[in-house]
Amino acid sequence: MIGLSFTISGILLMPPWGGTEAMLGNNPLAVAFPTDGEFPIVLDMACTVARGKILIAAKKGASIPPDWATGPDGLPTTDPAEALKGFLLPIAGPKGYALALAVGLLCTMLSDASFGSDVGETYHQMDAPQNVGHLFGVLPISAFEDIAHYKQRMRKAINDIKNVKKAPGVEEIYLPGEREYLLLQERRRNGIPLSRGVYEDLRQIGSRFGIELGGGN
Repeated sequence: MIGLSFTISGILLMPPWGGTEAMLGNNPLAVAFPTDGEFPIVLDMACTVARGKILIAAKKGASIPPDWATGPDGLPTTDPAEALKGFLLPIAGPKGYALALAVGLLCTMLSDASFGSDVGETYHQMDAPQNVGHLFGVLPISAFEDIAHYKQRMRKAINDIKNVKKAPGVEEIYLPGEREYLLLQERRRNGIPLSRGVYEDLRQIGSRFGIELGGGN
C-alpha cells in the first residue's frame, strides 16, 4: 500500500506569511511508496526546518543558517538561542506557509482537533490533553494496478531518477528516504554519536530515575 500521513503540530511555531505572531506549527507530512528494492521511497518532511535541529545547534553552541528562523523581533537570526525564543520560517517562503496551512486544516477541520489559537504548548502544558489532529490514509495498490506491474514501473521510475546526468561535484542522486536508510545502516553498525550537551541532558535525566548512562567519550 501507499501510505499517507499528515499531522498538525502541538505547538505554534510559525506565523502566517507576512505575520509576526505564531499561528501554525511545522505540520509534518509523509508519503511512502513500496518498492522491490532495499527500502521504500519515503517523503517525510515538516513545513519548516525541524525544531530539533535548532535545539541541537543550541546544545553545541553552533550557529544556524539565517533562513531557518527569526528571533522574537521577527528578524532572521543565526543564533539558535534567539531562534528558540522566536519563530520558525516556512520552507520555500509563502509556499511552505500555504502547505502548512493546508496540512493543518486537513488534520483538524474534520476531526474537531485544535487549530490556530486553540493549539496548546507541547513542552509546557502538561495538565490538559493536546487535542492534536491527524489524517492517515492508504492506497491499496492492487485496487488500482497489478502489484507486479506497479513494482516494475517503480523500478523504471527509480532508474530514471538515479541515472540522470549529474551536476559537477555530485557523486550520487538520492531518493527521498534513501539517505535516512543508509544512515540507519551505519548507525546500527557503529552506534549513534551524541554531542556533549545532549549527553549531559540524558545523564541528568537518568540520574533522576536512578539510571546510569555509560560512555561519554
